[in-house]
Amino acid sequence: MQADPIVIIGALSYFVVIMAIGWYSRKAALNASDYYVAGRKVGPMVNGSALASTYFSPASFLGLPAFIFLLGYPFWWALVGIVAGMPVASLLTAAPLRKYAPTSFTDYYADRYETKWMRLAAGIPTIIGGFAYVTLSIVGTALFMLAILKVNFTISVVISAVIVFVYIYWGGMVSTTFSTAFQGLMMTLASVVGALYIVSHYGGFTGLAEAAMSVSPNFFNCPHGDVDGNCGLLLHQALWVFSHALHRRALLHGPGQQDGPP
Repeated sequence: MQADPIVIIGALSYFVVIMAIGWYSRKAALNASDYYVAGRKVGPMVNGSALASTYFSPASFLGLPAFIFLLGYPFWWALVGIVAGMPVASLLTAAPLRKYAPTSFTDYYADRYETKWMRLAAGIPTIIGGFAYVTLSIVGTALFMLAILKVNFTISVVISAVIVFVYIYWGGMVSTTFSTAFQGLMMTLASVVGALYIVSHYGGFTGLAEAAMSVSPNFFNCPHGDVDGNCGLLLHQALWVFSHALHRRALLHGPGQQDGPP
């Protein structure tokens, strides 16, 4: 089965835009501060869109909804925890963290507690988590290319990694933030259009619920089973949200700037 030409054009156009953002942002990354934290000049709208896009990564945007559909109501709470946790984490951490104006997540803890051992303790899980996140993101892109564009999985992984490496090499955090913000807008548009189409296709929310239950009869069941497991999942999501908000929300703004809308 061949890929739809319209889908191919759309995917290629997206990659071209991403590469163009990286190319034209080269001059914006003139020093270490520009390269690593975008000069702390990212506005709230761009930062918010980039944060939303990063938030709804392949795991959150595709994997978690699939788990919710297959396993039923208990996993709704994981998605609710992700959505509700970010504003709270931002309000509690953004302003205090800006006072330190760190370059990285580990810098904050090293400066705050005045010990190099804290940098090591914070750096190890950050590196491990970073590798895992990047790997999963590239694999998610490769699966997209495999399913939609019918490109071999191994080739898709190589293409995805090369594209990410090139535009980050060119523009650092500037290109990363603006390309991710563009991706956030595209994901929002696709989500809204897709949701409206699905609801319309099934003749309303009632028809949609009946279709979901015909495939997964336990979809709307109340939470049950392993309470500790559900609580552990929520705790994991809360910790992930806290650390991610701490990093992006505060590092891309300089000290003394007024908070914009989250």
